[in-house]
Amino acid sequence: MTAPMLLFYSGRTQYWNFYDIINKKVLDFQVNVPKKGLVGSSKGWLVFVKRNVVDKTFGVTLVNPFFRVRGYKKKKNSLIHLPPLNPPGWEKWYKNCERYVCKATISSDPILNASDCIVTVIHLERNTLAFIRLGKDTTWTYVDESVDDSLEGCCMIEEVANVGNKFYAVNYWSELLSFDVTTWSNSNMRLVGRGSCPDYDDTKRYIFEGEENKLLMVQRYLEFGETKRHDNRAYDFGVYNVEDQSFPETYTKRAKKLLKMSYPLPIWVMPTLSFPL
Repeated sequence: MTAPMLLFYSGRTQYWNFYDIINKKVLDFQVNVPKKGLVGSSKGWLVFVKRNVVDKTFGVTLVNPFFRVRGYKKKKNSLIHLPPLNPPGWEKWYKNCERYVCKATISSDPILNASDCIVTVIHLERNTLAFIRLGKDTTWTYVDESVDDSLEGCCMIEEVANVGNKFYAVNYWSELLSFDVTTWSNSNMRLVGRGSCPDYDDTKRYIFEGEENKLLMVQRYLEFGETKRHDNRAYDFGVYNVEDQSFPETYTKRAKKLLKMSYPLPIWVMPTLSFPL
């Protein structure tokens, strides 16, 4: 299994570096991807959202950084432009919001498995969902908030994961929702489970696919003493070893310095199988 790598901004216009956590080194090449609008990383691709000044919508672009290595000819399919995103209520965000999408994910490689590729985003209109099926849809589908038996419905979504033919989303209240986009209608959105809902404001929920198509939820709790909390900068990119329950020293001193200087913030990327490391 290939380990993810950390992509960080080099400080030079639109050039980024990769840090290899296995060999503990900055790789000796750079990739050319936009500096602004990065909202997600999935299946080796980056997802960017940009305000379109002419038609006043939000443009969504998939970028494969491994197809855009500095010094080599960029592959024609390294950029995939999707239809504009303009869900109900988007107008009030357009004027003053550079980052309209909170998080984005794709279900499969948009080149190798284009017919099965579905792009899902969480956008700022009450943190609700939108998705588009590549090669099948010409516009985005905006998911309705109403869900039977749910406390608050499909809003304030924090994470989305794809397992088999279904998508799962977890909201702020630790409710796990499920929907099938292959036979989509708002009526197939279901509440399938609830996690514990602690009395902490600083709680973050994550869901992901584990072994044998099992869906797992992780809840992160933050407790603060007298130490001042900093929300504006990242200061740790720890890698957790599940077997011995430790955080091994993964970064060299030089790498730590470079990562702390990176703005936009670094993001984890899973290398594509065809990319020679």
